[in-house]
Amino acid sequence: MTQPLLSVVVPTCNRVGPLLVALRSDTAQACRLTKLVIGDDSQEHSTECPNSHRYSEGVLTNRFNVNSGVRNSRLYRHARGLFRRVYPHVVRDTTPPSDVVVVMGKGRSGTTWLSEIINYRRDHRYLFEPFTHSRRFSETPLCRGFGDNRGYTRPESSDADRYDVASAILGGRSKDSVPDAYNRGLLYNRRIIKDISCLLYLPWLLRWFPEHKWVLLVRNPLATAASQAKYQWRYASSADYQDDHELVADHLHPFMPLIAEIDAAPSFDRAVLSWAIAYRVLVDSGVLTNPRCHVVHYEELLTDTGVLDELFRFLGRDDVERARPHLSRQSKTTWRSQPGDASRTLDGGATPDQHLAAERILQAFGFGRAYDHDGKPVQEAWRALAAAGKSRRPDSVV
Repeated sequence: MTQPLLSVVVPTCNRVGPLLVALRSDTAQACRLTKLVIGDDSQEHSTECPNSHRYSEGVLTNRFNVNSGVRNSRLYRHARGLFRRVYPHVVRDTTPPSDVVVVMGKGRSGTTWLSEIINYRRDHRYLFEPFTHSRRFSETPLCRGFGDNRGYTRPESSDADRYDVASAILGGRSKDSVPDAYNRGLLYNRRIIKDISCLLYLPWLLRWFPEHKWVLLVRNPLATAASQAKYQWRYASSADYQDDHELVADHLHPFMPLIAEIDAAPSFDRAVLSWAIAYRVLVDSGVLTNPRCHVVHYEELLTDTGVLDELFRFLGRDDVERARPHLSRQSKTTWRSQPGDASRTLDGGATPDQHLAAERILQAFGFGRAYDHDGKPVQEAWRALAAAGKSRRPDSVV
């Protein structure tokens, strides 16, 4: 069986169409081909995942334990590139809208970690930042922008083009290879989507896609900013925000002088500003009190004070005890050079000067009391913010 499959891969690496037709018509052959290239890891999840027989039939990523000689071979490189292009067209995803989980948050705030806890059994099709990495829709307002603040859309907007784009991405129909990079199955009836670019239009998504289960992760802005600053994150300038007339009119007009001032500030300050803008929009739009969106604070999840139990109840699941051990595991996007617990420092190791700069920005945006001196969220302050946002825009999210 091996030789015919090898003879199929090499000559068709630049002709995806014929192979795609063949794989669609013969799922068993597709499974054998993926096992040939990356190996069969069915034993890894056989005691944990009820759908391991589906999940073990892998698709290529850079994270499998493939022999280095094979991984460096020309055949493997060709096969990997081929399958990355073919996979979105071959995978069969029958997830109903009510079983779609969407995890949102700022970049470097733990969204990958949380999505992996939810998907600890690996029985969900995991779409990694499809709004961020969409090539097909890269020039649409929802997917175009700077850093992780992009695409502000008023909740009441009925723009058909934006709706079609969001529907395709949330429905797993974007056909881009990057979001599927971590998937290894061919048949799914559950889907989890994780993205960091959607906060400015999360109120709009909640209104037009209410059937999904939305999870908003909030992390201390100092820790988020410190992590982003290390890796040269991109941020919108005051001119970029000024060009978004609806965003300025609805939320940012009082803050534009401060936003312009921070254009020349260090990246840490700009990261805190980006955080403050995003969550100011969510507070003003009533997202924190929306029953369709479950808010999780990163710092509370670390200590697991019943937060994971509440999340799994929201998701309609009863396997929280089996998920709990995964709280101690680092995510795929945790940099290996970091110390074991550096990613979980509550303030990200911010300096005293950075604390002062962040305090000034957060105070201006109304988040001055949102965190205590230890970097933990103050729930009383967050409840006050949520109540104020609900009273300001009671009809913003229906």
